[in-house]
Amino acid sequence: SWTAEEGLSEIELFDLNQLPGWREGKISFNNASIDEIKSTLERWFKVDIGVEGNAKNCHYSGEFTQARLDEILETLSYTLNLTYKINNADVTIYAISCE
Repeated sequence: SWTAEEGLSEIELFDLNQLPGWREGKISFNNASIDEIKSTLERWFKVDIGVEGNAKNCHYSGEFTQARLDEILETLSYTLNLTYKINNADVTIYAISCE
């Protein structure tokens, strides 16, 4: 991606195996860190996500098909012991701790 404001380019790697899922509306995570989840959801839903708290040990595996952002976050909240707040295109994830 490239930003005009900063004049910077950033190359992001992606899993080619997830491409068919993208076309079908599937988001899948395989032992993904909270940073990987954050990055995927930001791209998929065109939102900015901030993470507060201790989330470095949080990992998730699962798949969502044609799911809304709030549905995904609700599932993650139960699985990873976190809460979230959605305010238009800004999302904040509050992580307690993943052990």
